[in-house]
Amino acid sequence: MKLSKLKSEYKSFEEKKELYDSYELFLADKRVVSLLPGLLGKPFYKKKRKVPVLMDLRGNSSWKEEI
Repeated sequence: MKLSKLKSEYKSFEEKKELYDSYELFLADKRVVSLLPGLLGKPFYKKKRKVPVLMDLRGNSSWKEEI
Protein backbone atom coordinates (compact mmCIF):
# COMPACT_ATOMS: atom_id res chain seq x y z
CA MET A 1 0.00 0.00 0.00
CA LYS A 2 1.34 3.43 -0.83
CA LEU A 3 1.85 5.97 1.95
CA SER A 4 -0.59 8.36 0.26
CA LYS A 5 -3.35 5.74 0.48
CA LEU A 6 -2.46 5.04 4.10
CA LYS A 7 -2.68 8.75 4.91
CA SER A 8 -5.96 9.34 3.09
CA GLU A 9 -7.96 6.20 3.87
CA TYR A 10 -6.90 5.41 7.45
CA LYS A 11 -7.21 8.64 9.39
CA SER A 12 -9.30 7.71 12.40
CA PHE A 13 -8.40 5.33 15.21
CA GLU A 14 -11.24 3.01 14.21
CA GLU A 15 -10.00 2.78 10.60
CA LYS A 16 -6.46 2.03 11.77
CA LYS A 17 -7.77 -0.63 14.14
CA GLU A 18 -9.75 -2.17 11.29
CA LEU A 19 -6.60 -2.30 9.14
CA TYR A 20 -4.70 -3.87 12.05
CA ASP A 21 -7.33 -6.57 12.45
CA SER A 22 -7.47 -7.30 8.70
CA TYR A 23 -4.00 -8.83 8.34
CA GLU A 24 -1.70 -11.15 10.25
CA LEU A 25 1.60 -9.66 9.08
CA PHE A 26 2.75 -6.25 7.90
CA LEU A 27 5.87 -5.60 5.85
CA ALA A 28 7.43 -2.16 5.44
CA ASP A 29 10.16 -0.90 3.17
CA LYS A 30 13.15 0.28 5.14
CA ARG A 31 12.95 3.65 3.34
CA VAL A 32 9.59 4.53 4.95
CA VAL A 33 9.69 2.65 8.26
CA SER A 34 10.52 5.81 10.22
CA LEU A 35 7.28 7.45 8.99
CA LEU A 36 4.99 4.62 10.01
CA PRO A 37 4.59 5.16 13.78
CA GLY A 38 3.02 8.55 13.12
CA LEU A 39 0.76 7.21 10.39
CA LEU A 40 -0.28 3.91 11.95
CA GLY A 41 -0.53 4.99 15.56
CA LYS A 42 -1.30 3.05 18.71
CA PRO A 43 -3.11 0.04 17.24
CA PHE A 44 0.10 -1.17 15.62
CA TYR A 45 2.67 -0.27 18.25
CA LYS A 46 0.79 -0.72 21.52
CA LYS A 47 0.88 -4.52 21.71
CA LYS A 48 4.03 -5.03 19.57
CA ARG A 49 2.44 -8.10 17.96
CA LYS A 50 2.01 -6.66 14.48
CA VAL A 51 4.75 -4.07 14.25
CA PRO A 52 5.67 -3.85 10.55
CA VAL A 53 8.63 -6.05 9.64
CA LEU A 54 11.51 -4.11 8.11
CA MET A 55 12.33 -5.27 4.56
CA ASP A 56 14.37 -4.04 1.63
CA LEU A 57 11.67 -4.01 -1.05
CA ARG A 58 13.60 -2.35 -3.87
CA GLY A 59 13.26 -4.01 -7.27
CA ASN A 60 16.66 -5.70 -7.30
CA SER A 61 16.50 -7.35 -3.87
CA SER A 62 15.41 -10.87 -3.06
CA TRP A 63 12.53 -9.90 -0.79
CA LYS A 64 10.51 -12.97 -1.72
CA GLU A 65 13.27 -15.16 -0.27
CA GLU A 66 13.45 -13.04 2.89
CA ILE A 67 9.78 -13.62 3.60
